[in-house]
Amino acid sequence: MTPRGVWATASPQALLEFFHAVKLQRYSRFADLGCGDGVAVCCAALFCRAVGIEADEGLCFEAQENARALGLMHRTAFVCADFQHLRLSSFDVLYIYPDKPLAGLERKLTSWSGTLLVYGPHFSPKGCKPAQVFRWKKETLSLYAFP
Repeated sequence: MTPRGVWATASPQALLEFFHAVKLQRYSRFADLGCGDGVAVCCAALFCRAVGIEADEGLCFEAQENARALGLMHRTAFVCADFQHLRLSSFDVLYIYPDKPLAGLERKLTSWSGTLLVYGPHFSPKGCKPAQVFRWKKETLSLYAFP
């Protein structure tokens, strides 16, 4: 738990499986909305350029340190901010492991084109059906396509 909400890390093994299945290398700019410790950003950086956006300053610093320790600073960037206050139009794939309903993100998606990846089964964008659902052990990743 952080002052900004619940925080949990995704399984790196599941992320690598999912990103391989999604063919993440075909995308040019990946953004993790609420990147926490940066695990998803570091995994995505093995496939394409990856940016982590995190509102909690301590977690943002930890994410940067994790990318540095893994030698991935040249393929990653981190922004300490709330993604709801940023323009996301430069990203062709967005990733989120949501801790609450996606109302703030849903408003941004109405004018965005790209692929949304939602980790876990808990929250999905209202009125949207996933184009694909990937499973690895007990983990899930849902892919949503926005025109």
